[in-house]
Amino acid sequence: VYPPPLATHEEVTRDPVLFMDTLCKFHEAMGSRMSSPRMGGNQLDLYRLYQEVTARGGLEQVIKDRLWKDIKAVFNFPRTTTSASFVLRKYYTSLLHHYEQVYFFRAEGSLVSPPGNPGFLLPENGVRSDELELGPKMQKRRLQPAIDGKKKLVGIVTGSIEEKFEHGYLVTVVIGSDRFRGVLYHVPVGSSVPQYASTVATSRSTPEAANVGVRLRRRRKRIGMRRKDPNAPKLNRSGYNYFFAEQRAKLKLVYPDKDREISKMIGETWSSMTEEQKSPYQERGVKDKERYKREISDYRDRMKM
Repeated sequence: VYPPPLATHEEVTRDPVLFMDTLCKFHEAMGSRMSSPRMGGNQLDLYRLYQEVTARGGLEQVIKDRLWKDIKAVFNFPRTTTSASFVLRKYYTSLLHHYEQVYFFRAEGSLVSPPGNPGFLLPENGVRSDELELGPKMQKRRLQPAIDGKKKLVGIVTGSIEEKFEHGYLVTVVIGSDRFRGVLYHVPVGSSVPQYASTVATSRSTPEAANVGVRLRRRRKRIGMRRKDPNAPKLNRSGYNYFFAEQRAKLKLVYPDKDREISKMIGETWSSMTEEQKSPYQERGVKDKERYKREISDYRDRMKM
């Protein structure tokens, strides 16, 4: 439930100190995390961002009228800052949307989801936004497969990360009405993969892809061993597994019937986190991996005897 405003919209837009004070207290009352994002090598001016968006009618109106490029121009980001419109909308949705609802629209009661985000993730769990405006470089990366010798524009490809492992991701990709599942892996330096290579051809073309297949087979073997013998040690969990379990427990209370949306939100949040933010979970994963190595060694010794 939204907390009551501590000042009027006119007062917070006139005074940057009052704005930041009320914004921090708002996030504290909401139980969410307030962060200071950086763009173009400098700290993002959230006060200026809030002024520009609300002056144009708020987040929903800016999205509807496609005004993010105008707002981006106000900040004079360096040319090296790519997809600035995308990032500005992401940060506004995460840090300022609910604040806007209370201070600009005077909303009360239950939370109002951002436009196009029915399963919005609160800032304490990271940032998320569906249907984001693509930056200039991202627009060039739309899928253009060869069909009957001609290139046909399919449209924007969307998807989610189901699981992260050491050298890549297990992903679900949606192209139009078609849904695909597969593995994205890191190509070794100096290797190249054809743009439209099939899964089979790609897996044979690089040692890294072959290693992914070996690891997946080993994992299936370990799962099979655990199912056959209840005394076998419990599989180790990765840092992402710990993060996923923690966030899912929180989001399940808010969205009890949206398991798929929750998984997608958590995957996107993990991808946007820094290595420093991930490190507590990664350390737990390393410790659990060491635990599994010890237990599986003892287990195998017992099986030999």
